[in-house]
Amino acid sequence: MPQPHIIVLMADQLRRDVLGCYGGGFGATPNIDALAAESVRFAQHHTNCPLCVPARNSIATGTWPHAHGAIVNAWDPAEAPWGTARGQTYYELLAASGYRVVHAGTDHLRSDPPMKDRHAAIEFIASTRQHAAYLAGVGLAELSDAAFRSPTLDYAAGRPQVVHYTNANTAPWPHEARHFRDLWYADRVVEAIDAADPGQPLALMAMFWAPHCPLTAPEPYYSLYDPSRLDLPPHVGRWTPGHSPMHLLHIPGHLGATYTPAQWRQAWAVYLGLVRLLDDAIGRVVAALRRRGFWDDAVVIFTTDHGEMLGVHRLWQKMCMYDDAVRIPLLIKPPGKVDQVHFSADRSQLTQHLDLAATICDYAGVAAPDRSVGRSLAPIVRDPAASGHDAVFCEFNGNSGRSFQQRCVVTPTHKFIYNHGWSDELYDRAADPGETANLCDAPAPPPEAAALRARLADWMQRTNDCIEMPARGDL
Repeated sequence: MPQPHIIVLMADQLRRDVLGCYGGGFGATPNIDALAAESVRFAQHHTNCPLCVPARNSIATGTWPHAHGAIVNAWDPAEAPWGTARGQTYYELLAASGYRVVHAGTDHLRSDPPMKDRHAAIEFIASTRQHAAYLAGVGLAELSDAAFRSPTLDYAAGRPQVVHYTNANTAPWPHEARHFRDLWYADRVVEAIDAADPGQPLALMAMFWAPHCPLTAPEPYYSLYDPSRLDLPPHVGRWTPGHSPMHLLHIPGHLGATYTPAQWRQAWAVYLGLVRLLDDAIGRVVAALRRRGFWDDAVVIFTTDHGEMLGVHRLWQKMCMYDDAVRIPLLIKPPGKVDQVHFSADRSQLTQHLDLAATICDYAGVAAPDRSVGRSLAPIVRDPAASGHDAVFCEFNGNSGRSFQQRCVVTPTHKFIYNHGWSDELYDRAADPGETANLCDAPAPPPEAAALRARLADWMQRTNDCIEMPARGDL
């Protein structure tokens, strides 16, 4: 076959350290770990935005959020212009080159024109709305979300407002696991695989919801982990003094500050149960791909849109620049049987999400999206000595509406965070992997503070960022 199958398996809000292949000791990911054994594992991969809609559109277009235009989730209609992406994506490029393109599950690709209208060969199946209709059709009611939402601060059209966003409360999902969203998604994906023609290249994007909050899971997943026996990362439930006070107003710190250590343990237990459910769903899809003969000829990419703080530094969800939210897993299985591919399994090069569009197009033999600034990761997959980036960049512009803007630049040695209107942060990645000592707070900040601030300001200017960094910072 001249073109390999392209299989993208994506979680939502998945922490890197819960995967066994990334050192997680929870036993939650046997199927993902089996995939990792056939894949290259990227150890320094980063999202370009710790938020769903901007991150997923950066993957599709190969451009920064402020370049494709979807910089916030825009749940409020007043923010719709800033939650809509524009520009070419790898979806229509693959479809135009002969691929059957199937997107299943979570759809945060809000774009103009809509993705499903860009080519007749693009199919969207198994949406959140379709799952809700399925539940109603079999007489099952979803849990009320009242217990899973708490009031917090957000903005719309520049005005502050109180909104109710998902908190870290937990509860069992009251129905059989087979009806749960991600396992229902997996069944629909398997049906699409069974109906596919192995002679036609397949581009399958299986977008799972788990382990995204709300933290509700069906049995046996809800009770799979004993909170009292979990060995949690350091700093869970502990505020870090050097972090920006902005977070105490913003969703991560405002909602996260209300939970006790025991409550964080319970949140971790249910989150891990959702990770195991995700892993089972992925196992079903992989088994179907193998059974139908797609697997050996496929490029398989496993990742997530962004991470999850889950109480680390007493922060909740994402929407910040700390590693738990922006440093994420990436596995790439190249086409061909694993015993025919000669590579070392680990890669330490700096990489970022907007590289994935170029990577997918490279493997498919088509040009990358016309505004893509990413680099194909295929050379790194083939050669451990291939070069990565000398720095990667990440941005955040607000959740539903524009607010609490942040930028960061990550190098092999340091991370610099610019909090728009607030104090700066600098972390030594080798000496302080937990990001607990803000070097900008030192009486004499190291030279990297000014150097990386200047580098970040230059990147913002060159890429026509939607905010400006003042000439002088709080260093």
